[in-house]
Amino acid sequence: MKVKKKLSLLRFVAKRRILMLRLLMAKSGRERAVCIKKAKVFAHIGERCYYEPHKLPAEPQLVSFGDNVNIAADVAIFNHDIISYMINKMQKSSVSRVHKGSVVIGNNVFIGGRSIILYDVTIGDNVIIGAGSVITKDIPSNSVAAGVPARVIGSFADTVNQYTIQNPFKEMKK
Repeated sequence: MKVKKKLSLLRFVAKRRILMLRLLMAKSGRERAVCIKKAKVFAHIGERCYYEPHKLPAEPQLVSFGDNVNIAADVAIFNHDIISYMINKMQKSSVSRVHKGSVVIGNNVFIGGRSIILYDVTIGDNVIIGAGSVITKDIPSNSVAAGVPARVIGSFADTVNQYTIQNPFKEMKK
């Protein structure tokens, strides 16, 4: 490997490790989102986002977040599939290529803990993803999706209304 390429790779690895340390030291998901936004890690990250995971996708430049996106702990975003490496080694030739794809998350989205988002997926605006879901295909706007694989199980508006009625906001006494 040429010296320039090696230095470039070392800089990239060092920057990523420093960012990972900052993410680990951040006190909240809000601080992590601000740190990620300042570092310009993702293709786009909107306003008022919350990013609880301590890990980043392998290719974060393929991931976009809209405004008011809240991602709970241990959510994994995969924007590539490396099964082709195994196939190529098995066949002893390059018969398959790595599949890569973007992940686009709209505005006002909540993604529950330990969910997995695969590549080439768009999650629309006003969406709730249940914890532990595996998102393998696009999720339409104004919906609630859950399961393995995730499928639409309800309406965003109905869920917000139900949640608001069951958990009314109460002013704290001063």
